[in-house]
Amino acid sequence: MVPWRVQERFVSRLREHFAHAGASPDLVEVHTWPETGAPAEHVGFGRFSNDAKNLQTDFLARHLLGTTD
Repeated sequence: MVPWRVQERFVSRLREHFAHAGASPDLVEVHTWPETGAPAEHVGFGRFSNDAKNLQTDFLARHLLGTTD
């Protein structure tokens, strides 16, 4: 498991890298849940697994297929 403060720093640096490369830092999206109900909060997304799947599918459709729905 990665502590949130470490992951938050990684996300920040990734956004900085994107901006420096001329890409939108908004391409880096973060979605969190306070608790998922998953064992040790790292195996899957527990009761939010469907939400996580839908967020991922939406992200991939927007960025790989160019859809906006």
